[in-house]
Amino acid sequence: MLTLVCKLNPSQKQAEEIEWVLTAFESACNYANQKVKPQITSKMTIQNLVYNEIRALFGLSANLAVRACARVGANRKTAKLKNKPVKAFKPTLEVLSKRKPRKAQGLLAAGQDRFCNGCRARRKDFNSG
Repeated sequence: MLTLVCKLNPSQKQAEEIEWVLTAFESACNYANQKVKPQITSKMTIQNLVYNEIRALFGLSANLAVRACARVGANRKTAKLKNKPVKAFKPTLEVLSKRKPRKAQGLLAAGQDRFCNGCRARRKDFNSG
């Protein structure tokens, strides 16, 4: 496996949009954690229960809505092993690193036009500066 490390140097506008995505993802995770019964740890069950609501409430793309459900499920499984509840989620760049380059469909729902093709900002803004 090969790991590539690169420094992001976003414009102020791009940084604000990245922050928006991270905050929306965090909010979606917290929503799913609160909405679904605490004993449910299956990402598929969580997804079946709150996927559509997450898409509608937080404007996340399909991929990010699925990742939010998976994150809640994984954190619940870990917490269960430690006999602790999942309290809350915080923003993390994990959401950007889990993307598969060949399947880059944009971070947000198509109508939102905030991001496209992985971590690139708006199509016009990315190439211009």
